[in-house]
Parts: sequence; C-alpha cells; structure tokens
Amino acid sequence: MAKRILLSVALLLSPCPVWAFSVTMSQGAMVRWYTPVIPYKIYSGSADVIQIFLSVNCKKAHNATNLLQNAVARAFASWENASGGQVDFKYLGFTDVGRSGSDGQNNLIWITDGWNKYAFGDPHAIAVTISTYKSGSGRMVDADIHFNADNFLWTVQDPTNPSAGESDCMDVQNIATHEIGHLLGADHSSEDIFESNPNYASATMYFASYAGDIAHRTLNDDDDHAILALYPKAPVRAPQLDAINPPQAENNQGHFVLEIRGNNFGDTSLASLHQADYGIDIVGSIEELSEDTIMASFNLTGMPPGDFDLVVSNSYNAQTKLPAALKIDGDPGSYVLPAKSSGGGCGVMYTLNDDSERTAMSLVLMLVAVALLITHRWKLTRIRETQK
Repeated sequence: MAKRILLSVALLLSPCPVWAFSVTMSQGAMVRWYTPVIPYKIYSGSADVIQIFLSVNCKKAHNATNLLQNAVARAFASWENASGGQVDFKYLGFTDVGRSGSDGQNNLIWITDGWNKYAFGDPHAIAVTISTYKSGSGRMVDADIHFNADNFLWTVQDPTNPSAGESDCMDVQNIATHEIGHLLGADHSSEDIFESNPNYASATMYFASYAGDIAHRTLNDDDDHAILALYPKAPVRAPQLDAINPPQAENNQGHFVLEIRGNNFGDTSLASLHQADYGIDIVGSIEELSEDTIMASFNLTGMPPGDFDLVVSNSYNAQTKLPAALKIDGDPGSYVLPAKSSGGGCGVMYTLNDDSERTAMSLVLMLVAVALLITHRWKLTRIRETQK
C-alpha cells in the first residue's frame, strides 16, 4: 500500500510562537488510538546497549535488563496516571524486531550505529517516534520509538535518588516519557528555544532536552490537558461557535491572531484550521481564553490561498466546525511544501505518494544555541534566556 510520508524536522533557532499543549491533527480529526489497551515491546538489543553504557560511561550496573524495563514502565505509567485521562498500556516483552515498520507492533528501539543514515537521522535528535495513522479518521495503527544511542550516552537514573543527575547521559525514563506522548498523539508544548512561559518549558512535551535532564519525567498541567483532550475519562461537551474576527488573512503572516467567539470553551479547547484540498492542518496557539472567547495565533506563512475551515475541539469527540470560516489571500507561488503546523508550525513536511495511510515522525532534540559548547561526549549545559 502506498503511504504518505510526513517528515517533521524541527528547525532550531528559528522564531516560533508560544504554544500551549498541541496534538497531531488529520483533516480536522485528532490523531489517537482507538484500541482499549495499547501494547508495546522493547527491542532485545536495547538492554545490551544500556548495559554497555551503564558499565563503561555512567555507573556500574549488573541488572540492566530489569533497569531498562522498569524505567520504560514508569514512563508509560506517567501517562496512564494523567489527571482526567484514560489510557492503558500492556508490555508484551522483548522483540527481535530492531527496525521501524507499520506492522502493528509498537517497538522501543535503541540504535547504536548508523543513526545519521536514517531518514530521521538528525545527529541532534535524541529520539524519534514514527507513528502511522489513517488519514481523515486519525486512527493510530502503529508507533515505533527510536533512541539515538549512536550520538548519545544513556542511563537509568536511580528512581530512589532522582536528584543525583548524571550529566553525561540521557535518562531513559525522561526521554521515553516525552516520546510516549508522541505515540499517543500529543505534540510539542513549545518549540521556542528561549521559551519564557515556565508551564510550557517544564512540560514533558517541550521539544528539547539535555544530558542529565530528569525534570520531564513528570507530567505537568499542560501535558494533562493534552491527554484529557485525546483520551477523556468522562464525556466532554462540544463548544459553541458564533463568529470569528477577522474573516480574512494573508499567507505572509507568521503570527496571525484570530478572535473566536462562542461558548463552552475551557482548558482543553484547541483551535485549528483545515484545508481539505491540500490536506493541511494548522493547530493554533491559545493566547487568551475565557468561556466565550478564544484568541488563537496561527502561522500562515506559505499557506495556499483559499477557504479554510475552523475547528474548535474540547476533546477528540467534542468538536465544532465552521466551514470556510477563514479566507486566506496571497501569492499562490509562495506555497511550495505543506507546512506541518500540527505542533508549532516550526517544521517542514515532505509528502511522498498519496494514500489513506500516513507515517509521521516526531522527535525530541538536543537543546542547541549559538552560544552553547557541545563536548565530544555530548555533555550539554542548557542556557535559558527570558524574552523581554
């Protein structure tokens, strides 16, 4: 079966708007699992990788297999225990499948050699999740998580002493928790390297991490809102949409703010624009929110001229649409490649072939800035700067 391959590559150091929680969208539908229990396996070679790195580069450990399985289990449990959400996982043991594929198995794989040869092989990418879902319905069918053990060192930090950060190594639980968010359909809370909103920067789904980081093992409110929108435990009321302002925009506006009037808006409300002919989904940033008003910003740069539907979602099954709500004008020639705006609008999507099944790649990046020095062991000190 032909597939549409969506390669999402985050662009470091490019300006991005401030984003709250985000999810992957497909033609107005949230991408999520519809199975009651989501299974997963661990590639059998991964335990050997962790054993080598724990023994040589971090701290001596003789039970790497158990350490790895337990760390991964804790990462999945973080999402199972998310406030207001309902999602369940089942561990099916080790597998000898060490490659990604739309085979219905959800594998966690540590790649020790040749990372840069893969299509997703950005050397700064700590891990990449490849998810396959049905276009239109958003039904997830497969997701594989790849960890970069070619360019990074890995460890399982002692859960009884989490403050003892190992500054040379990536923590399995910390990075796995982020990637499992992608497996579930969540996208980045922010792709701003100088994010000034502490709630977005401290979210598990913040786009970057660094050696020694264990702070993102625990979900915050932003992550909880994402899981509540994707997998609500209780029924959620759909929003009411009355009007938007302005009804027209230009496709050269990198920060277009849309006022949405209606009712029944709340913490899990998400605004998105959709264009069926091009298969475009643009998830907005909620900049201001009240029960009857949403101020949402969108990156419209390079969008094709035409009418876009507006969809406001309170959850995956509580959505309201205003057809042809926003008319985008501008130069048709500026539209070259469909921009992956589901998750910050800071990525580029390459479309190959065309069918009802899509494979999307989401990644967490090593935090890099011009003023940062990266050593040969990828030891990184994160520098934050408050925007004024």
